[in-house]
Formats: sequence, structure tokens, C-alpha cells
Amino acid sequence: MGTALFIPVIIWFINGYFLITEIMNGPIYQAIITGAIFAVLIFIVDRSLLMATNSKFLALFRILLGLVISILGAIILDEIVFKDDIEQQMMEIKNESTMDYLGNIDDLYASNLARIQAEVDNRYTAWQSAMEDAKKEADGTGGSGTKGVHAIANLKLDIADSNREAYENAKAELATLQEKIQIDKDNKISEVEEGFKDSALLMRIKALYMLVVKDSFMKAIYILFTAFIVLLELMVIILKLSWSKTNYEKRLDFIEEIGEKRMNKIRQNDPRLYESSKHYARYQETADFIRNQNIPSFFN
Repeated sequence: MGTALFIPVIIWFINGYFLITEIMNGPIYQAIITGAIFAVLIFIVDRSLLMATNSKFLALFRILLGLVISILGAIILDEIVFKDDIEQQMMEIKNESTMDYLGNIDDLYASNLARIQAEVDNRYTAWQSAMEDAKKEADGTGGSGTKGVHAIANLKLDIADSNREAYENAKAELATLQEKIQIDKDNKISEVEEGFKDSALLMRIKALYMLVVKDSFMKAIYILFTAFIVLLELMVIILKLSWSKTNYEKRLDFIEEIGEKRMNKIRQNDPRLYESSKHYARYQETADFIRNQNIPSFFN
């Protein structure tokens, strides 16, 4: 079991190292420190589980904790092994998300944009119609039939100018709205880009899940690989639950039993256990005999 303990320790050191270098794009010294912290933490946890005495509750807790640790370790290692596949899937998700967000923005402004665009078209049509009417009035082909720029022609030109100003105002309003829409789209694209950074671990886990779900072959390979890693990390727990007690564990139990008996004797506070000569005649006789000896000894 001590040898098997090195398997999850090594796996978690690899997880910590490559999590920083490959996923988080951090420096090597941070990767080494992270891997060491993961390895030491897993060593302490697994060693505590191995050293603990057996009980139903502890066995259940040991299994649950082992599953959680092994599954997390397998997920992180999957992120490292399938890095290129995950990045391709993230690119697809990012493009789909971008298109969805941009479509939502278009839908949000669609009615207002259509209204202003229709107003621009109507203002332009009214301006062009007024200009045509003023032109005909000036050349005598329409209106009063009087050729030349007279009062009626000037009036129609004023009307045309007024329509032109209304058209330009509507066009400016349309340009402002279009600029606002573009700004919103640019901001949303920036948000999507920020959410799909290489260091977005949760997003990468989601991409991995979507990658294996949509393809049966990938799903089978992923399940086999993940199951292999999980079983490797659970080996310590499996050995602990399946093997009988070792001599080392029996010795520890015996030491605990001896210690408990000693504490019980102290707790009893029975003078017969500490001052035997005062309570047993045989011990008193032996002590008197030793004291009456003329031969020097350790006791006199």
C-alpha cells in the first residue's frame, strides 16, 4: 500500500505542473510549486486514510473521498492530454456563442432600426419629390407654368430644403443607432473573448464534455482513459479495503490495547497496584527478611 501510494502522488504532481504550464500558461517555478503542493496534500490525505482504523462510516468516507479526488485528478489530466481537441471545440463554442450574442443584439434593436430606416427612406423620398416639384416650377413644366425662379419656385425650394434637413437629421439618427449597435457588438465580442481565454478551466471542462458527448468514438476513448486514471488513483483505497490487517497494523492495535489497559489501571487508583507490601502479607514478609539480612545489598 505504501508503494501504491506513490501512484496518486505522482499523478497529482503531473496534474499540478501541467495545469500551470499548459492550461494557465504560467512560469515553470509556479508549476513546480503547485505540483509539489498537490503531491504533498494528496500524500497526507491518502496516508491518513490508510492509517485510520476500519469502520463502516470511515470506509464509506474513504470511498467517497477517494472517488472525488480520483475524478478531479482524471479531469485535470484529461484537460492536459486532450488539450488540442479541447481548443478546437472551444473555438467552435466561441464562434457559436458570438453569433448568438450578435443575433440577440440585432433582435434587440431590430424594431427601432427598422423604424428609423423607414423614416430615412420616407424623408429622402419627400426631399427628392420636393426637389423635382421645385425644378418643374422653375422650368415652367409644372405647377403654375411660369418659367423662372419666382416666389412660388422659391417657396418650393424652401420646402425641399426643409425636407433635406429632415432627411439629414433622420440619417444622422440612423448612423448614431448603427454606431451604438456596433459598439454593443464589439463589447459583447470582447466579453466572449475574455470568457474563452486559455486559462478558463471551467470553460475548458465544458468544452471537453461537449466534445465527448457528440461523438461515440471519442466518448468511448474518453471513458476508457478516465476510468484507467480513476482506478489508478483508487488503488490505494481498494487495497486498504480488500486486504486483511498487516503485522504493522496489528502491532499498532496491540500498542493501543496496552496503552488502554495502563490508563485503566491509573484510572482505578488502586493502592494494591502500587504499594503491594502494605496489602499482601507475602510481600511484607519478603521485605522484612531482606531488611534483617546482615549482608549488604541494594536494599540495605
